Amino acid sequence: MAKLDIAVLGPFTVTLAGRPLTDFRTDKMRALLAYLAVENTQIHRRAMLAGLLWPELPEAAAHHNLSQTLFLLRQLLNDVSSVTPFLVTTRYTLYFNPQSDFSLDVAQFENGMAVNVAPEVVAQAVAHYRGESLSDLWQGMSPAFEEWAILKRTHYHLLALDALEALADHYIARGMFDLAADSARRQIALEPLRETAHRQLMTALARAGRLPEALAHYTECIALLARELGLAPAPETTALYEQIRAMRTPEQLLVLPPQPPLTDARLFKVPFVGRTRELAQLDTALTAALCGQGQLRLITGESGSGKTALLAAFTARALAAQPDLLLLNSNGNAYTSSGDPYWSFLEMLRQLSAAPFGSPFLAQAQATRLEAARPATRAALTGAAPGLLHWLNAAPETSPPPLTDLLTRALLAVTAVRPLLLVVDDAQWADRESLNLLLHLARRLAGRRLLLLVAARVDALEPGAPANAAPSLATVYQELRHTLGAIQLDLTLADGRLFIDALLDSESNRLGEAFREALYRHTGGHALFTTELLQALQERGDLIRDASGFWIARERLLWTTLPARVEGVIATRIGQLLPDWQTLLTVASVEGDEFTAAVVADVLGWSEAEVCRLCSGALARQHRLLVPLGVQQVGETGLARYRFRHLLFQQYCYARLDAVEQARLHLQVGRALETHYADHAPDISLALARHFELGGAWDKAVTYLIHAGEHAGQLAATEEALRLLTHGLTLLQRLPDSPARATRNRIVLDTRQRITGAQLERA
Repeated sequence: MAKLDIAVLGPFTVTLAGRPLTDFRTDKMRALLAYLAVENTQIHRRAMLAGLLWPELPEAAAHHNLSQTLFLLRQLLNDVSSVTPFLVTTRYTLYFNPQSDFSLDVAQFENGMAVNVAPEVVAQAVAHYRGESLSDLWQGMSPAFEEWAILKRTHYHLLALDALEALADHYIARGMFDLAADSARRQIALEPLRETAHRQLMTALARAGRLPEALAHYTECIALLARELGLAPAPETTALYEQIRAMRTPEQLLVLPPQPPLTDARLFKVPFVGRTRELAQLDTALTAALCGQGQLRLITGESGSGKTALLAAFTARALAAQPDLLLLNSNGNAYTSSGDPYWSFLEMLRQLSAAPFGSPFLAQAQATRLEAARPATRAALTGAAPGLLHWLNAAPETSPPPLTDLLTRALLAVTAVRPLLLVVDDAQWADRESLNLLLHLARRLAGRRLLLLVAARVDALEPGAPANAAPSLATVYQELRHTLGAIQLDLTLADGRLFIDALLDSESNRLGEAFREALYRHTGGHALFTTELLQALQERGDLIRDASGFWIARERLLWTTLPARVEGVIATRIGQLLPDWQTLLTVASVEGDEFTAAVVADVLGWSEAEVCRLCSGALARQHRLLVPLGVQQVGETGLARYRFRHLLFQQYCYARLDAVEQARLHLQVGRALETHYADHAPDISLALARHFELGGAWDKAVTYLIHAGEHAGQLAATEEALRLLTHGLTLLQRLPDSPARATRNRIVLDTRQRITGAQLERA
């Protein structure tokens, strides 16, 4: 079969068997191919692609256009009769075939930026970058596609800049000054106001003996900054100029230690260390589950202790070792999950059945395996729970039979055809119905090929804990402990000193026993505290690389100047940001630990593209405060979503607001969410109720509490429905007595009565 070469790091070009393809009948053909190629690790729903490219058309017309465009594209690629086609299509999905013979410059580019690769590999990779990625595709396209293209373009741009900066440092440290100057000049061409690049060029020229050129470039830098920004150069730039001017020989110029040639290189950035014992225990549980002895393990620890990292490491190795194993996972939400009945398990069912509104952020290995197993798993689901898939896909107004028993039967039936690994992270936020289902499912593990992993904060197991779902989780744990035995893996009991040693030794270092003991005394081996304190040391220059690339500590390291608590570390990191960046994070924190770029943009009065650029760029990659989640399709619109890397970051930003500012911003965020979700507002009724209540708009909060209560009632979660409606009645008492309040009060009471009556009929 002919090879397909695709390039998007610059003008979009496609070559098939060495022949350029230019006969694209429409711009949408080019856009569809580019999107599928770049997002080649995902299986895409046709409905999503139709909405992405033709949001202005009715659904049927958009689907027709997608089918026609796909037909023309497959003809152009000679894909229709190919044994190994480039595009794989089903009735509901479409994706780029990873087994086909193709090359993508983005893949070569990003692979060359992996951790600890050789400098020559980075140099080869960054050579692929030609600037202005995808810019010739998104002009005039749908807003959602344009947003996706801009996010990707910004990501590649920052990736290239960071790689060139690291290469320049590497070349300077090794006396390769011409190559260093080339890397610096290329940075300046891409980002003229990047002052670090100007300093690198001055250093490279001076060390090469070209002192007049180095001094002249400083003059050029001054003029550029004054013309574009009205600013003087940074003190570091002026100090470097003075140092060069005083030089007699090139060797007199001091050079910073070489930085690793990585784009995302941070101190001790390692995927996973120090949990050998816990991994072994989970391996044992999985082995038993695969033999038909179903297992449950509860992973607990403090916030930031590494629960999620342990789950990620274990699930990755489990999928690699067990080709038949299917992974289903869900995360609790700190603000809405406790009032969203069956959230955790409905999310898993959507992943299993490819239902609409399933998670768009599944790992490639997980998604591909689920897709391949779908015929067998859907048959098992249909046999065990007739009508469940139809109900889930149709999103009906009335509920099916009681979901606790129905979902349990469905999941257990699947284990007859494929072993299952179910993961519920952040279970301290789980709703009451999900916890009841968890208990129901755990009692039926015997004889099943099922491993159920639940992660939660350790304080959620304390009886009477004040968190929303903590008492229920504590009750579930106590009952399961009596019936299943030792099911808890508590990371707070892990050896913190072993973690510190493993973390430090994940990179070359000359950090001795005294440093390690001091670090342990300050952090207790807590994963988040340790990594954040190490980051603070690096950013202050107390930890540096020596000429051989080993991490060393400066002789006069003053531990007393470091923050003793992680809040202090966070305060230091966020305090270093530009004021506008801090404002962005503060507004984002009001929406929650996950937030929407468009909402933040509306509140701030910024463009959405600017918010995305900062969130995907400096705040995610340089400062590691945010994590891009992707673009969520809401009707015909795509909304860029992000989350704080740690919940503590969000809590810190939010806590800095006084009560008046909090109320004002909650109201603005609620209004922005209403605007962007429009007809889909009922889907986020709990979030809207929360924002309007905290913003003082109690009448609007009651409206959305009614929506949430009705939804809970449709799912037969009567207790939760009544709780929400009762809270609505309480809010109504805060409003002045009026006919409107009386009408709203009657609606809430009628809804309560209807839900209670439905419960009695079911009984």
